[in-house]
Amino acid sequence: MVRLLLIPKADAIVEEHVGKFLSWQAGVELVGLINELRTKMRDERAKFVHARVESVKHLTDADRAFVEKLMDEMLEGLVVEPAQRLRGEKDLRRKIHNVEALRDLFLSNREKS
Repeated sequence: MVRLLLIPKADAIVEEHVGKFLSWQAGVELVGLINELRTKMRDERAKFVHARVESVKHLTDADRAFVEKLMDEMLEGLVVEPAQRLRGEKDLRRKIHNVEALRDLFLSNREKS
């Protein structure tokens, strides 16, 4: 009879740890997603710059490197705020949903992990 009384407590402990694991897993997926987004944005930036370099022959290599650096800073700024909001999301289901939505929206042409 005493064991039956302990079942709800055991269930609560299991539920707590499953929640912690799922939160950790969502965080790991978020880090991977952010890294994939950064890589995609850098690749797109490189293609963009390469396609337009011919039209701005007057730029030196240092000028081009500076432009690329500025673009990288801008792109990083676009990633930082949403990543911080996702990291701070308390509702686990919402966090997982948003990570999946970002992956679908921005990385749909890549294989999902």
